[in-house]
Amino acid sequence: MHFVGVDPALHGQGVGRSLYRAFFALARSHGRRYVHCITSPENTASRAFHTRLGFVPSAVKPDYDGPGLDRVAFTIDLSAAPGAAL
Repeated sequence: MHFVGVDPALHGQGVGRSLYRAFFALARSHGRRYVHCITSPENTASRAFHTRLGFVPSAVKPDYDGPGLDRVAFTIDLSAAPGAAL
């Protein structure tokens, strides 16, 4: 998966959580343990959303996507405690 976005008009309605739930199930079915994602440091809504899902954020990674394009990387362990990854 390259990019996931939800129409802002649909934020808070469980669409993003449902998309991740389906993706996590697919990843597990293929024997994957970790899911990684990134967002910009300024995208506070995305950062909060991923943290609520159980992703662990990194420190800001300067120039991650090129000069001046800093990012925050997130990781979630799909084998963590039940319910941690949806």
